[in-house]
Amino acid sequence: EARVYAQLPRNELPAEATLHGRVHGPRCVYARSLTSSVRLVDRGPGNTLLAEAIVPDPCFWTPALPYLYQIETELHIAGEVVERTQRELGIRPLGRRGKRFMYDGRPWVARGVDINRVTDPQWFVWREQEAIMICDAPDEAFLQQADEHGYLLAVQIRNGQALGEQIARLARHPSVGFVVLASSANIDNSVRRG
Repeated sequence: EARVYAQLPRNELPAEATLHGRVHGPRCVYARSLTSSVRLVDRGPGNTLLAEAIVPDPCFWTPALPYLYQIETELHIAGEVVERTQRELGIRPLGRRGKRFMYDGRPWVARGVDINRVTDPQWFVWREQEAIMICDAPDEAFLQQADEHGYLLAVQIRNGQALGEQIARLARHPSVGFVVLASSANIDNSVRRG
């Protein structure tokens, strides 16, 4: 199972505000799968609004099969829906154990190609070889294409201004497996915790 969370700062919201919604999917451009719809359930009072969905037997986002889920989130106040939002989500089996990268529970060695240094990019070959595309400042259209078609990215951030905002934007995309920062980047505690 995979647990999917939606979270929202309370800020000025009234105490009766709650989060609800659904997780739909998966879908993939390279395969067909049975789809399901799982409820996002409000998890009660706390410092933030929090809702959780438990997705049984999730289909993971991988370069070979980039499965995506559609998340619909609703903000309720006194039983009325006051705001709705939708996002896509890919559940990646990519992580680390100690100093080693893990992919689907097994040790993994990352291989990358800097797309800025290649004159004729063969994206489909990179995807088939599960090579990482190293790139600078991808726009939303490029990121969405990478999400949908299974291009695993390492995004270099050269400008340290609004570092937290840049990382938060990139973190919304399952295709972004890595963010590469300059050794001189000023990383504050909020970015480290984020």
